[in-house]
Formats: sequence, structure tokens, C-alpha cells
Amino acid sequence: MVQDYVLLFYGNYSNIPKLLKIIMEDSMRKIKTTFLFLFLLVGFNALVQLNAAAADSSSGCGLGWQVTQSMTTSGSSTRSMTNSTSSSEFAMTSGTSGCAKHDLVKNESMDIHYTQANFEFLVAEAAVGQGEYLNGWARAIGCSDRAQSDFKSEAQKNFETVFSPGKTYSDSLNAMKGVIGSNPKLVGQCVLRS
Repeated sequence: MVQDYVLLFYGNYSNIPKLLKIIMEDSMRKIKTTFLFLFLLVGFNALVQLNAAAADSSSGCGLGWQVTQSMTTSGSSTRSMTNSTSSSEFAMTSGTSGCAKHDLVKNESMDIHYTQANFEFLVAEAAVGQGEYLNGWARAIGCSDRAQSDFKSEAQKNFETVFSPGKTYSDSLNAMKGVIGSNPKLVGQCVLRS
């Protein structure tokens, strides 16, 4: 944009103040737009953090809780902003900063999350008795690497029981745990998660 004005005023030195004024106005407009964008971004972040804190059972923990324990909106906002800018998210979600562990990182529910996220792949691989998703499922359920071949073999052999029509991912997980529990070889190589 400035280049256009320079071409218009090229060689006409009496218009230099006018050119500088145009350049300054253009620059100020860009600065105002940038600040408005940043203001809206920070405001949006604060709203998201407040909503997350309201729905989260661990809002009373983390570095933000050390900064202020005020139960007001401004206290909650301060905690949210402190927690989101202090790189403490990992400590908060993993339970290492006085926060309750979140379901997604609890080891006990890893088998449920894995089964739900990969259910269609597990059905396809269990039908043929091999595949990387079955290997991952065995690990998520609590089976050692030595149990992989037996696990896949039992998944294929008991396919109709584990993946019968109408079963949900949770039903299939419980059915596979039942298969493991009835197989003495797998019982010794798998530590089932509750």
C-alpha cells in the first residue's frame, strides 16, 4: 500500500508530509487491528479457561492455586491464566501437582479408551487373528509382550463371543477379559486392569 503512495508522490517533495501522514495512519490501523486481535484472543482464552475450570474437578490445584485461593471470578481467572501459561498442564493432568488424575491418563481406564478408539480395527484384526491393533489391545488390557500370539489366537478363536453383533466396545472388552480369565496360559501373562 505504501509503495502505491510513493509512486504517486515520486518527485513531488511538497507532498512528503502528506505521504508520512498516510504511512502513519496505515501503520496505526495495523497496530490497532493487532491489539484488538490480541485482546480478543486473551479474552476468549479466559472464557475457555473459566468454563474448563467450572467443569473440572481439579480446579483447586496446580500452580494457579498457589497464586490465589480466592473463590471469585477474578481468582478463578487468575488461576486459569497462571495454569495455562506456566507449563503446568502436564503436572495437573498426570496428578503430580496435587490434582486428581484425569480419566484419560489413568492407567486403569487405558483399556477402555483404547478399545473405544480402535473398535472397528480390533473387530477386523480379531477376525483374522493378527495385526498391530490387536497387539496394542493386548498391552492396553495388561498382557505382556510374550502373550501376544496367544492373545491374538484366543481373540480369533472366540471372535463370535467377543464381537457378536450388537455388542458395544465395552461389552467386547469385558468378553475378552473373560476369555483371558478362562485361559490358564493368558492368566499368567496378563494383569487385567479393572
